[in-house]
Amino acid sequence: WEYAARSRGQFMVLPTNTGKADIEFHSGGKNRGINISTSYDRKLFARKNNTHLEELSSVPGDTYPPNSIGIYDMTGNGFEWVNDWYAPDYYSNSSTKDPQGPEKPEFEYDGKGYQKVMRSSNSYNGITGSTVGRTFRSPRVPKDSIPPSQTARCVVNSPNPVEH
Repeated sequence: WEYAARSRGQFMVLPTNTGKADIEFHSGGKNRGINISTSYDRKLFARKNNTHLEELSSVPGDTYPPNSIGIYDMTGNGFEWVNDWYAPDYYSNSSTKDPQGPEKPEFEYDGKGYQKVMRSSNSYNGITGSTVGRTFRSPRVPKDSIPPSQTARCVVNSPNPVEH
């Protein structure tokens, strides 16, 4: 996830086409995103589609430009599970290059089972989708989780771009 979000491992805080949040600032907090959705953008989308979600709404994945390797919407629309199991102190003892997480589940939280690493909708200076943040959740999603905030991406390991 991190490699893809950072456009093949570059240091990018936000996984956008520029590595930053490009926003048109307007009075009254009606700021519109150029390459990332703002709270206002999500509210407008929710209202247009008659949902009650307001700023919690997701926007279509191709609303904004893809990152430099052609992947859309790495910045929002929920947390994404990655392969790594979560351990609070894992990075203090791990390899600095491509750490893979613990080999087996080891961290249980609040009676909810073992936890996996989640990426994407963490905030960095108020912007969601940072590549530097991570959190954790159980892979078991409660049926009453409305709206569901966990997602996953399909991955194809290929040296050649995949046409869509």
